[in-house]
Amino acid sequence: MIDDGQSDYLRRYFDFRWRIMGNLGQDLMMVPVGGLIGVERGARLLTALIAPLTILALRQLSIAATGAVQAPALLALPFVFSFPLLFGFINYALALAVALWGLVFWYRIRRCEPLARSIGLALIASIVWLCHLAGWATFVLGVGAIEASAAWVAWRGGRGFWRAVRPCLSSLSILTPISFTLASAGEAGETGNFDLALKLRWLAFVLRDQSIFLDLGSQLVIAVAVAFLIARRWVTIEPALTLAAAALFILFWLMPTQIMGSFFADLRLLPVVAIFALLGLRSIGAGRRSAIALLGVGLFLVRLAVMTIGWIATSDAIASDLKALDRVPRGSRIAVLAPMRMCENWPNDSVSHIASLAIGRREAFVNSQWNIAGQLMRPIYNWGRGYNDVVSATLAPAGTTCSGNDLAAWLRQFPRDRFDYVWLFRAGPLPAIDRAWLQEEYRGAKGVLHRITDHGLQRP
Repeated sequence: MIDDGQSDYLRRYFDFRWRIMGNLGQDLMMVPVGGLIGVERGARLLTALIAPLTILALRQLSIAATGAVQAPALLALPFVFSFPLLFGFINYALALAVALWGLVFWYRIRRCEPLARSIGLALIASIVWLCHLAGWATFVLGVGAIEASAAWVAWRGGRGFWRAVRPCLSSLSILTPISFTLASAGEAGETGNFDLALKLRWLAFVLRDQSIFLDLGSQLVIAVAVAFLIARRWVTIEPALTLAAAALFILFWLMPTQIMGSFFADLRLLPVVAIFALLGLRSIGAGRRSAIALLGVGLFLVRLAVMTIGWIATSDAIASDLKALDRVPRGSRIAVLAPMRMCENWPNDSVSHIASLAIGRREAFVNSQWNIAGQLMRPIYNWGRGYNDVVSATLAPAGTTCSGNDLAAWLRQFPRDRFDYVWLFRAGPLPAIDRAWLQEEYRGAKGVLHRITDHGLQRP
């Protein structure tokens, strides 16, 4: 995207075409930022801004909804670094931050003139949709819950039904992006895979990162704390955000896991359910507020420390593997085989996309990119020949139940004439028959780069 067709190699290997879609948040921001400071630095900078932007939004939304920062809102801090962000759904994470700020803005303009409200809301909704479709859905339910709660209070206060509901009509402009969604639906990926067993599993994934005991324990501690506070009546419930949490939780159970080519679509809603539910609690009593705040901040800091230590170790291993690219000439063709993330492994680490950095660093072709409908960038090298997308790059390690390719079978069909290198991650030793045409070039922490010495056709 940043290269814009300047590299002869990248033009040969990949096709990039802009189109309007509900998944462009960081992509659009990378155009100026990446062009100014580079792709990798730009991506790191923009990604680093998401968490503080979200935390500030939680603060302002708590003030907007309840008049002050409520202590239970601090229990929502751990959900800022939740599975969707840590897994790498950056556009969605950005959309969520923008949606939360959009709700703050809506609280401030909802008493303006109807026309101004409608225009402002349509603009915010379009921006959130452009960041990510699922973020817009969250924003819609949030605004809907706020308006439904206000209408209910007005009706209970003696206003007629029409007078209570009429102010809500100007919020219908939030549905403006539906036309964008319908226009882009024809180019989107598959939708489906409704699996109740997976949904039950996702309930444990909300904070998945470094330690199964800490991640599940954190969810349990927060759930027990909230149940205790409600049982002791140390908190009251703010109806609008609580209703938004309930609506999102119901939607989680109704929607498929994959929507328009995006997997984990339902799982992404669970951290937002927790955030809205916690922001919807008002604390009572100064001493109790301090205890609740201490629990929320303390748990957040413990999780942040554990995450940082784990990520430092992962970063060192990745840096070791990436030294292999020093041995790779520009424009090389690299075939990758790596297990999918979390293959029988709880820590949220991954080797499946390390090799993709060869695209930017060495203008190389790697078969680790998605070749599915709806993507802005698609691999065109090896088109129709296989070994050109993430499916061909997925390894099923021996002795596991993970889905993917068997190493021996993958090498047996491998088109040697179409590649220069084979980069294997956590693959184990090469089969003896393949050592004759693969020469080890570099061994990193988790990956081994092999140079192809015999480019003859694959064995029958």
